Amino acid sequence: MRQSLIIVAVTLVGVALASAGEAPVVLDPLIPPSPSTAPGIRIWPEPQFTHWPAIAYADETRNVAFSLPVKQGGVAGSIGWTGEKPLPFTLPAGTESISGLLPLALTPKRYEGTATIVDKKFPLALTVVDAREPWPLTGLKNGFPIDAKG
Repeated sequence: MRQSLIIVAVTLVGVALASAGEAPVVLDPLIPPSPSTAPGIRIWPEPQFTHWPAIAYADETRNVAFSLPVKQGGVAGSIGWTGEKPLPFTLPAGTESISGLLPLALTPKRYEGTATIVDKKFPLALTVVDAREPWPLTGLKNGFPIDAKG
């Protein structure tokens, strides 16, 4: 919370200086643009997993949920795990995103896959670990836990 307040304060000072004829403040390139600092620019999220089982038994059948942005309706794509038959889809018109389920095997290992929309490929990955072993969490990315491979 404290960091957010500092960023807002710096942004407001930059706007005040720019309006007073001073040089504008250069924003940190590591901070993505927000709708308030980039009006008129649509920020599209990349395809991503949105939900997965936190804990599951090895003999269960489970899925991971994914979300795909819809920049243009009517275009084809696919999503699937590497080495398995991909799930084809056609993006509908009139919506910002779609979601779906992808089957998840529960053998402990790193699962890698790809979401393809038209000719652009987006890598996806998820790691299944044995709950009795140390969990490989190293941080958060977009609010989701990640391991050392991201």
